[in-house]
Amino acid sequence: MKKFLAFMLITAFIGVGAIGLVHAQKGVKTEGSKPYTPTRLQWLAVKLNAEMGRQFSQDGFQMLFVPKEAENTIVILVNYFKGSVRPGQIEAEVKHAKKVIGLTAQARKWDKWLKIKELVKGQ
Repeated sequence: MKKFLAFMLITAFIGVGAIGLVHAQKGVKTEGSKPYTPTRLQWLAVKLNAEMGRQFSQDGFQMLFVPKEAENTIVILVNYFKGSVRPGQIEAEVKHAKKVIGLTAQARKWDKWLKIKELVKGQ
């Protein structure tokens, strides 16, 4: 029992020390810790790229979302290798992306101003 209590005291002490270290570091401001507020379009592009963005993979295509702020637009960029995608696959992917973007915009009441464009290139 004494060993268990000693272990608990040491664990608690280490925990308090670690908390103190975290608090001491809070005063440090590095470039990476400075606040940054993205625009609505930048935020939406990051969200879409994280959730639906694709790099060239076994699917044979790439899909990225880029904000075009001067036009209140999200551009769906799709590149693909001809012959490596099923017929209708790219159209279906773009249609799905547009639906997701529309629902996201509607949920945030951005659907009045947000435009969606697509740029599809087959190589």
